[in-house]
Amino acid sequence: MVCSNAPKTRAGFLARQAEDRANARLIAATPELLGALVEFVEAFESHKITNTHGARDFDFTGRIAALARAAIAKATGSVL
Repeated sequence: MVCSNAPKTRAGFLARQAEDRANARLIAATPELLGALVEFVEAFESHKITNTHGARDFDFTGRIAALARAAIAKATGSVL
């Protein structure tokens, strides 16, 4: 069986190899990235991360924390 999305040229093959290596590095780093994100959210929620620039910045930081919680839920298969 021939893969329909296989690179047709040497340059395409090399580009695909580079992308595959980058994906492998990202996959390998996933546990550490998830751990760091969990620690960030825990610190944020326990107010260890504080905002000294006013409510507008706090809203932005809160939005980032919400995105982080959503990413954690997706990675762990949990429900928000």
